Amino acid sequence: IDSDRSGYMDSFEFLMWADIERSPFAEKIFKIFDHDLSGELDFVEFVCAIWNFCTMDDADVVSFAFECFGDRNPVTKEWWLQQEGVDLLTQSIFDVETQAYKTCKVFFDDIIMRNGKVTERDWTKWTQHNRRSLRPILSLRNQMRSRCVGKKFWKRGARRPCLGERRARARAHPRRARRGSLRRASG
Repeated sequence: IDSDRSGYMDSFEFLMWADIERSPFAEKIFKIFDHDLSGELDFVEFVCAIWNFCTMDDADVVSFAFECFGDRNPVTKEWWLQQEGVDLLTQSIFDVETQAYKTCKVFFDDIIMRNGKVTERDWTKWTQHNRRSLRPILSLRNQMRSRCVGKKFWKRGARRPCLGERRARARAHPRRARRGSLRRASG
C-alpha cells in the first residue's frame, strides 16, 4: 500500500490501493479521510476511514455523497447544494454521456431554478426513484470492501452493532439481555 515506504499514504497511493479512478468524488473522499489535513493518511486515519466508509449501508453512502459536495446550515443542521455543488456531484458520480447524468442534471437544475438550492430530501427522493444511477457510488464502497478483508466481512459488520451499542442496549433492557444470554447458555 505504502509504495514509497514513508509510513503515510498520499491520495495517489490510496487510489492505487483501492483501484479507484481519480475523480472529484474520490479526491473529496480522500480529503474527508485525511482528518489532520496533512495531505496524507497515517495508519489511524486509514483504519478509521475504512471502517467508517465500508460499514455504511446504501442509504448512508447516498447521504455521504450528498454531504461531500453540500453546505450545511449551522442552525438548522440541514444540508443543501447550490449549482456548483450539483455540478460537481453529478459529474463525479456519473459519466456525462449517460442518460442517468442527463436525467439527474435536468431534475436538479429544475429544483435550483424554483428553490435556489437542492436539499438532502430532494436528493434522497431522486435516488429512491433512480437506484440504478447510484451504482458508481456504491461500487466505490464495494471496491474498498473487497480490497480490505472482503465483502462478506463488511456486510456482516455493517449489520452487527459495535460492542458499545450492545452494552448500552443491555443496560437499557436488562431483562432482555439476561434472557438472551440464558437461552444461549442453555440452548
